[in-house]
Amino acid sequence: MTRRGGSLVGLAMVLALAAAPAGAIESVSGTYEAKVSCKGIAGGVKGKQKMEVDLQVVDNGDGTLLLDWEGLQNGLGYVLTETAKPENGVVSGIACTLSPAGLDGWAFRADAKIKAGSDEGSMKGTLLILDDVEQESATCKVTAKRVSAVAPKLSGCVLL
Repeated sequence: MTRRGGSLVGLAMVLALAAAPAGAIESVSGTYEAKVSCKGIAGGVKGKQKMEVDLQVVDNGDGTLLLDWEGLQNGLGYVLTETAKPENGVVSGIACTLSPAGLDGWAFRADAKIKAGSDEGSMKGTLLILDDVEQESATCKVTAKRVSAVAPKLSGCVLL
């Protein structure tokens, strides 16, 4: 095994040990007001765009999430807890439409912080938007604050 391969195995073992935290981040469910700043290309023209959108999240309580970005497709995701600081975690997800067969959708990864016993919560991360048909691609910085901890009514992906 190469040195690089050994390092990856070691990292995988550390991550596996850290996967079962003593405490878990509180529910990330709710509506978040997100400030989004994107750089990308659409129809052959590079550009920048800033916008404010809502992100709705349903935390299913088992680590899985339903995600709905205003103006984009809904998607699925998961939340992981930071062992050393259980009020912190990472939210990751993808659009239901994103697949190798059709590169249309988004991928999201953000650090999350939920204040214990409070409705306060925030996320800070990256949103990648892809649309091969419309010839669009963008990388976006996202800063979101939770404005409601009430779980919205969302449906998951329809799997065929």
